[in-house]
Amino acid sequence: IEAASLPASETLAHFHVVLVEPGDSLNVGAVARAMSNLGFRHLHLVAPPRYEPERAATTACWATELLAQARLHATLAEALAPMQEVVGFTARHGRHRPRHLLLPDWVERLRKAPPVQTALLFGPEDNGLRAEHLAPCRWLVRIPSAGANPAFNLAQAVLLALFEVSRL
Repeated sequence: IEAASLPASETLAHFHVVLVEPGDSLNVGAVARAMSNLGFRHLHLVAPPRYEPERAATTACWATELLAQARLHATLAEALAPMQEVVGFTARHGRHRPRHLLLPDWVERLRKAPPVQTALLFGPEDNGLRAEHLAPCRWLVRIPSAGANPAFNLAQAVLLALFEVSRL
């Protein structure tokens, strides 16, 4: 069986996956694999507490080159400096979380705007993005899920978000 391939798109080059303080190297590898599957190339890791590239490579499979090219940043500000737009992915709601869109609604907005260098911001696996991570975000995006299980695994969330973006 021959695998179907997605069309190459200049648009994809504008998107940067930014993982804030990822705690599990296996998840980082799985994110790299998801990115590679869909044609995305820019991975940024912000202050990973225990990042082990060899461990990440075990789940990256054919994305080891992408993983090797991942940029490590000491601070979120450093990672976001070259970006023109920042979009935070979070399942949490609250008074201090305005501009919350569901993933399909955000992607629809993308269709109507010219592509710019965009950071797709994902938080630590245990608690997600904190208030200080949300400050630079123009939009907060929630991926729809069943109410009983409202949050996705980090790699799953990245995969779902990138799949929708890849369909632009």
